[in-house]
Amino acid sequence: MNFSPPLGAALLATAIAGPLTACAARTVGEPLSFYRGKTLDNVAAVVDEGFLYAVQDDSVLVGAEPTFDEAQWGASAWTVLAVCADAETLEESSRAELIVVPTAGLNPAERRAIESGTFHDQQPSCDMHSSAEPS
Repeated sequence: MNFSPPLGAALLATAIAGPLTACAARTVGEPLSFYRGKTLDNVAAVVDEGFLYAVQDDSVLVGAEPTFDEAQWGASAWTVLAVCADAETLEESSRAELIVVPTAGLNPAERRAIESGTFHDQQPSCDMHSSAEPS
């Protein structure tokens, strides 16, 4: 994957190496755009061990400092702005790139804009040699 986060954004790339536990219900076969506006626990609930991911923390978009780290993977404290993967669904994917912001402090208008894809035009690089489009 080729990443170029915006100024002030933090990027973490890692792999899931153990069994996943998450509070979110497991959804099956949803398109990548389904996860826009959802929290990271929703993503963690559908991916398998060995899943490679990169998280770009764009906290600066909501006036906060980037603080995402690997220990926060799967936490509801992070809301997904955009996701791209090497397949059409996360269940079929072996790797993905996500852009997140802190969930705390998002107002209802920001939440609606995130869900509709109009909050910010930031998109993952999606350089994964796949036809999967960013959400």
